[in-house]
Amino acid sequence: MRMMLATLMLISPLSFAADIKQELQTQLATLKSFQADFKQRVVDAQDNVLQQSAGKLYVQQPNQLRWEVTAPDETTLIADGSSLWLIDPFAEQVTAMSQNQAVDNNPIVLLTDPTSDAWSSFTYSGELGHYTVTSTNEQSQIQSLTFKFDNNLLTGLTIIDRQQQRSELSFSAQVVNLELDNDLFIFSLPEDFELDDQRTTSGL
Repeated sequence: MRMMLATLMLISPLSFAADIKQELQTQLATLKSFQADFKQRVVDAQDNVLQQSAGKLYVQQPNQLRWEVTAPDETTLIADGSSLWLIDPFAEQVTAMSQNQAVDNNPIVLLTDPTSDAWSSFTYSGELGHYTVTSTNEQSQIQSLTFKFDNNLLTGLTIIDRQQQRSELSFSAQVVNLELDNDLFIFSLPEDFELDDQRTTSGL
């Protein structure tokens, strides 16, 4: 009994968190490409529904992503490996950011590279198939993300921000590891759209 207790004491919270991190990154690493329909529900701290939307997600590892909101208002987010482009047809505006600086406000980008240094900015908890990562950066707008897998398939993602606003994403019609058209991740400024370029020289 004493030996068992001593063994258990050697299993520190840090080693447990490291195991959880490894499990999550291993799960994500199997998604060399991922496409799915999604439904998104945004609620405030009192569970009041603020917004509902739907669209399609495309991920191509490493570092490429396309996030299309088709309803109720169209917007598109493209990560091409170096820049993040947010396209707003209603405002006829495109916002450009350095991709390696965008995780704090657009954590969905984490899906594009399970080995990215950005993962070091989080702590880890959970169990097989259900993982919560919590930001250690107090300047980040994001507090935590929870990834949900069913039989190794990504089925959901919940994002909580510093104001306790919760964005709940559910995925369906998932297709894994099918080669995606590279044109999905190429940005071209639409005619008559204004470009708000927020990239820094170091991020280009």
